[in-house]
Amino acid sequence: MGDFVAGYYSRSAGMGGVAQGMRDGRSVNPSNPASFTTPDSFTFVLDLAMRVDARNYTSASASKPDASASVHHIAIQFPVTRWGGGALGVQPYTQTGYDFTRYETDQRLISDIGRIRYHHRGSGGINDAFIGLAGKPLSFFSLGVNAHFLFGSINHQQDGYIPTNRYYADFTYTNRSVVRGMRMSAGAQFHFAFASEQARQLNVGFTYDFYPVFSVDNRLELKQVYLNQELSVARNYQRVHRSLRLPPRYSGGVAYQDAQWLVGGDFAYQDWTGFSLYGADEHMGKSFDASIGVQWQPNGTDLRSYAKRIQYRLGAYYSRTPVVLASEKINDMGITVGFGLPYRRSYSLANLALAVGVRGTKAKALVRETYIRLTLGVSLNDFWFVKRQYD
Repeated sequence: MGDFVAGYYSRSAGMGGVAQGMRDGRSVNPSNPASFTTPDSFTFVLDLAMRVDARNYTSASASKPDASASVHHIAIQFPVTRWGGGALGVQPYTQTGYDFTRYETDQRLISDIGRIRYHHRGSGGINDAFIGLAGKPLSFFSLGVNAHFLFGSINHQQDGYIPTNRYYADFTYTNRSVVRGMRMSAGAQFHFAFASEQARQLNVGFTYDFYPVFSVDNRLELKQVYLNQELSVARNYQRVHRSLRLPPRYSGGVAYQDAQWLVGGDFAYQDWTGFSLYGADEHMGKSFDASIGVQWQPNGTDLRSYAKRIQYRLGAYYSRTPVVLASEKINDMGITVGFGLPYRRSYSLANLALAVGVRGTKAKALVRETYIRLTLGVSLNDFWFVKRQYD
């Protein structure tokens, strides 16, 4: 499936990923579609961000740095009625990217053929396009649903290079999987306001994700190069179409906010133990994500001091990924800092988030990844269908 990309947006990225109880009319929060009822009936929000990653992979005997940059999401949120709203957007769901070389270790093959070199490469990923609607049937309760269309391809390629030997040919083996599917997200939020001059509010949110339709087409191709002559032995010689069953995901969280503070925590669970691909057990495990975060804004209405209108964020997260290698469960943990920078005379925000984390372990000949991730986003707010009288 590839490496799963966090579905929360740049504001939550600065708070460790807290999103289930978040209600803010200045940014989009597709992690819980019930939050689409937050803006008023005239406000449109355009939310977009990009992500830059710097990583270092370390094993027991070597290390390797790497860097990448990509668009994280593009989304728009809009009003539908006085009691409801909607959103649509596109973002990555999984990403695949690796490139490494290894050499043959079987002494029998080395003595007969030579030191064969294998080159492994992976690319592609699954994209997620969604549209969501939400309503507020009660003053303290919001309900929403997202419909996601998942599409993309994942490519795994292995090249074999034979030392100078007239009896054997180099080869390229390509395994390409084209993925299509649907994901549905149903979310609910309970929001309780406390009567005070601080405008205090407690929000509790839940989301249930399930996959009614998910399929994959598998295409295989083998090419050989013998005496500098390329020969395609078989092109797409096997095409397998299978339906996949992805496990549901359960998420919940709570957030407290007042005029200065926003404090929250999230937890999510997903059981991958029964997942199989092409009829083979992937030996994955149960996964969960836990995050906490806090935001402090000294005075959001201070017109003299810009520093007091900035939103300062801090968070932490711990994840047990579904990946199990050599009986080792792969964990991911880190801390985050972020800032919400308001635009002058506007409800728009520029969001910056920095995460520093570590994933994996060097035990049992595995690889540990340390990374720094920078998320740069903007949430542009505008009022539509209002005839201006004064500027």
